Amino acid sequence: MIRKNLKRLFCVLISLILFSLILPAVPARADDDLTIDGFVFDAETLSDSTIGVLFVRGTPSEGGELLYGNFDPAENTWREIPVTNGEDTVTAKEAAFSLSGDIAHIAYTSVDGKIGYLYQTDDGWSDAIFIESNNCNNKTGSLSDPDITIGGDGGIYICYFDTQGAEDEYYARSDAMLASLKDGSFTKSVVINATGWFSSPDGNRTDAYAPIKIAPTSGGATAVVRSSFWEKWYNGNDTAYYANFCKSAGEVSRFDGNYTVFAAAGNGSAVYALVHKSGAYHVISYNGTSNSVMESALAEFGAYAAGLTLDGTNIYYAAAKDSSLLFYLAGEAVSKDSIENPILSSHNKLAAVLSDSIL
Repeated sequence: MIRKNLKRLFCVLISLILFSLILPAVPARADDDLTIDGFVFDAETLSDSTIGVLFVRGTPSEGGELLYGNFDPAENTWREIPVTNGEDTVTAKEAAFSLSGDIAHIAYTSVDGKIGYLYQTDDGWSDAIFIESNNCNNKTGSLSDPDITIGGDGGIYICYFDTQGAEDEYYARSDAMLASLKDGSFTKSVVINATGWFSSPDGNRTDAYAPIKIAPTSGGATAVVRSSFWEKWYNGNDTAYYANFCKSAGEVSRFDGNYTVFAAAGNGSAVYALVHKSGAYHVISYNGTSNSVMESALAEFGAYAAGLTLDGTNIYYAAAKDSSLLFYLAGEAVSKDSIENPILSSHNKLAAVLSDSIL
């Protein structure tokens, strides 16, 4: 047999239930057809070309058991372990992770509306550190839609939404947030304040839309989120839409256009965002001072679930809608396959990863 290294793009879909009949323990196993018994939230490639997968077993909307698995595409084997906080298995509604070397750093939404952060240790998992709502406007808030990255400075950065992140809730919208871990606790900032006012016939409103995604940049990290600004006056109104690259509350670079944000990735010098507009996927980028369209109208395909990854400046992504699957490989849409089990309308998550597979 001739064996050669081949860079392959994998997409890990939530409802494909990859790795069926998995034992809820550590042993590895190999099958012809592996499926995950659970709902996938994120995936990353490790240094040995295996794939780390973060998923929830149970019903995410109600909170389920959070697990971390490892898939070896060369050997077709799978391992999984529960994510624990002390002696307790973590119950999560949403989750994301990022790698520092091969160490998984996880952010998850707890059933009580907080975001927990923990990481792998030699003997399991660290104790969780929690981010709580700012509880502005004299109301108890809740958090959602976490994403996490290891910044260019080695720090931990988490973006999310807070229902009471900022004062002034005239329209009662969730605020887009960015938190960084310093000295054992998180420093939080509002990057998009969803607020407004109305006094007939005039008014305005700013909205931010999930999901919010984050990627490393030199010296830190940048979050990407869609927003809109609606303005009303006596005889008319207008709405402008933006894709926002947010380094902090005072450093937001806006890209004009009604782009739906699906994913973000960084290579140290720039952040790339996979977005969808007018029936097609696009990639826009931000280098810390300016933004631009890197690749426009990469592929015409429905907006439902998509994931992005990079190999240097080469762009790879996978997208899915209903039973259709699209791979985009560094300039070319190479395949559109049928998914045996269509993705669930209640859980439209997808992760795209690159792996050196031995064939």
